[in-house]
Amino acid sequence: MNWRDYENAVYEIFRSRFPADEVGSDQMIPGRFSEIERQIDVAGRSTLLGRGMLGIVDCKCYSQRVDVKDVEAVIGMAADVRADIALIVTTVGYSDAALARARNEPNVRVHLDIVTPEEAAAIGEAPALAMMYRGRVGAVMLAPSGWLATSNIVEGERVLSLDALCYFHPIDLRVDDALRQRAIGWCHIEDNPDKTPGQLEHFLEIQNTDAHEFDPAAEIETWIEPVGVVNTNALFRRIDYKGAGYVDLTFFTELDDNGLFWACVICPPDDVPRALARLRFVADSIMFAFAPDVDPSDSHGVWREFFPWRKEGNEPANAPVG
Repeated sequence: MNWRDYENAVYEIFRSRFPADEVGSDQMIPGRFSEIERQIDVAGRSTLLGRGMLGIVDCKCYSQRVDVKDVEAVIGMAADVRADIALIVTTVGYSDAALARARNEPNVRVHLDIVTPEEAAAIGEAPALAMMYRGRVGAVMLAPSGWLATSNIVEGERVLSLDALCYFHPIDLRVDDALRQRAIGWCHIEDNPDKTPGQLEHFLEIQNTDAHEFDPAAEIETWIEPVGVVNTNALFRRIDYKGAGYVDLTFFTELDDNGLFWACVICPPDDVPRALARLRFVADSIMFAFAPDVDPSDSHGVWREFFPWRKEGNEPANAPVG
């Protein structure tokens, strides 16, 4: 696959997997600082979470890792065209400096992804983005590289017996196989219409008690990390289920006193570094919306009007869930 075929494949992935109003390849967008037209490999425009957004994708069909200069060039281009999100997609990987530069960029959300030529040809129509809501709180999450995201609620019934609104797992696995192989994650929203204090502490106490009831030998560790999109700190937790032989990695984000969002990934013990990287990707890409005036027990109509989604015929392909 040459660079042009790679760009075309990446364009097809984003055109089919992301619910944007408009996705185009080889786009020319005026630069506000350079005062020239900037060439963008893939650009997507959408009204997301109530406002217009521009996302740009820069494709790097390289035989070696992308370095920090490449990342800085894309950051500069994103600022020039007023992009909200910049995604760099490459075939091999990134240097440590490139990863750090993207992670610490304060003005533009920058995501680094790896899509091999083989993956580019295989990803197809699998949805990469899930929109969900519960009560007054809505969220949009982006699946990690090579994973799909889909609703856990279909026609009012749960696909998996999880307290979750959506789940995500590797594209090449069926959901039951992903669960069996401990290669799956899910996320959920807890609304707090009464603004009850200590929601996170209460939720952690319940979950940690359940963990020890399931596996008395379970070991629990927590720490704090900053997360990019919501510009706040999140509580991360690791549970080593010694008896069951797998690890549960979760992050929790408090939405002031309006609610709580959490997402987790489970994995075998030897896959923790990669699983944690996937969880951090979700944490850095999650976006929230709040509808303070809706009835928390009957917010379906409001959120279904609020969220955009791509339609096939008259039916939503990846509709919001709640």
